[in-house]
This record gives sequence, C-alpha cells and structure tokens, in this order.
Amino acid sequence: MQHRLDNLISVQTMWTDDMPDAADFVRACRDTAERLIKGEIKEAEARRYLSALAAKPSRRAS
Repeated sequence: MQHRLDNLISVQTMWTDDMPDAADFVRACRDTAERLIKGEIKEAEARRYLSALAAKPSRRAS
C-alpha cells in the first residue's frame, strides 16, 4: 500500500506540470486515489465523485 501512496506524489507532480490550470482537479484526484488505496471509499464512489467533478464547468472558462 505504501508504494502506491508514494507513487501518487510523483503522478500529482507530473499532472500538475502538464495541466497547471487544473491544479485543484489534480489535487482532488490525488486525494480521492489516496482514500481509495486506504480503503476509506469504494471504487464506484470514487468514480462517481471524480466524474461529477470533471463535468463541472471550469471557472477559468468564463
């Protein structure tokens, strides 16, 4: 489990570098993945949450 958690930091850094305008979304993805790895939430719940979050219009788009 620790190895998977450690990888989240690397992934978050790469994603934030690739998508600097989406840093809050990337952070939410990382937090959700961490909760999933720790067994705090189920996969279906994580998918629903992230799908809903991704569907929200960006504040920068206006």
